[in-house]
Amino acid sequence: MMGRVLALPLWGFGVKNGPVKLETRYKPKWSGGQSARREDLSLNLVSHLIERLRDGVLRDIERQNRKKENVRILEEQIILTEHLEAERKKMLLAKGSQKT
Repeated sequence: MMGRVLALPLWGFGVKNGPVKLETRYKPKWSGGQSARREDLSLNLVSHLIERLRDGVLRDIERQNRKKENVRILEEQIILTEHLEAERKKMLLAKGSQKT
């Protein structure tokens, strides 16, 4: 039996090739007399998969934002370190010229 295939469009997240196809490979273990229940469970499974996909995308976006913030902080620290080293050098030169 083939798994159920669902096309999920991911708008706004940089997917250029159209909808993504997600294969679930879900096989119910009951007869056709319970098709309404099977559809409910299939919808629950699809809802769960969509939620997990959305959570993964949100985690990736949060990770990218943290990385950008960390890079910004590192750049700021580099600039502050350069300023501190320049000030120390000026102070050493000033002390050296006062001694002579």
